[in-house]
Amino acid sequence: MPKYKLPNGTELFYEIFLSTEVGGSPWLIFISGLGDSSVIWGDYVKKLRSEGYNVLIFDNRDSGQSSLNLDSYTLNDMAVDLILLMNALKIEKAHLVGHSMGATIAQFVSTNDPNKVQSLTLIAGSPSPKFINLDLINSWVKNFKSRVVDDVESDEAYKARLKEVFPYVFSASFLADSEKISSIVNAAVSYPHRQKFSAYARQFSAIVATPEVEKNYNGPVLLIAGSEDSVVFAILEVEFLKKFPQAKRIVIKGMRHCVNIEAAERCVTDISDFLNS
Repeated sequence: MPKYKLPNGTELFYEIFLSTEVGGSPWLIFISGLGDSSVIWGDYVKKLRSEGYNVLIFDNRDSGQSSLNLDSYTLNDMAVDLILLMNALKIEKAHLVGHSMGATIAQFVSTNDPNKVQSLTLIAGSPSPKFINLDLINSWVKNFKSRVVDDVESDEAYKARLKEVFPYVFSASFLADSEKISSIVNAAVSYPHRQKFSAYARQFSAIVATPEVEKNYNGPVLLIAGSEDSVVFAILEVEFLKKFPQAKRIVIKGMRHCVNIEAAERCVTDISDFLNS
């Protein structure tokens, strides 16, 4: 599988899905959140590629098949990673879709090089750590650390981690579907490129260390959020609309933080409608 080596030595895993053999179509890039790899975007890739978009998915540093980055960093550094990857792949401009941490990375891409961005779709995102429930995520990090041996979680410890986090990121009705939840857990446990605990902790530290996104992006913006999100604070609705008065905002009732997974079909339709408009 292809990887791109950054100047700092970090290797980013990526996959390209062209709409046609020629690929002469607009680009769409998906950016994952804390702890997630690019595999979560499978349904999105299939749908939007069929609608005529070239799609790039990649693993952030410290996740999936990308290499570890032992030095400290911020989300702005991760945005630079993506810009360098776009340059290497000769992608001049793209629509960016980011979830949570990935939404902040997308905003930093737009501030670093606005000419590379055709639109922003920010799912459960934030422009600043002050709107994120950092105490909650920090409690997860501390709990998970107690079960890690030599930076490795056993399958049982990893399952326990998922079960602790799920009530904060998925709705009660979604959690009640035991078959679906079991499928998600089994897929996560069997994924061969599971994130190391130290990498998860570094990504969280990157969120904490990241300053507020100061510059505003003036192009098309779609904001998607779950009405019951407890990871990103409710005040964000007002702040995001101040930052992006031109934005189209969609709040999906009853959904929590991982609305991109729980309501994937709805989200991909909303993204498609937004891009086509």
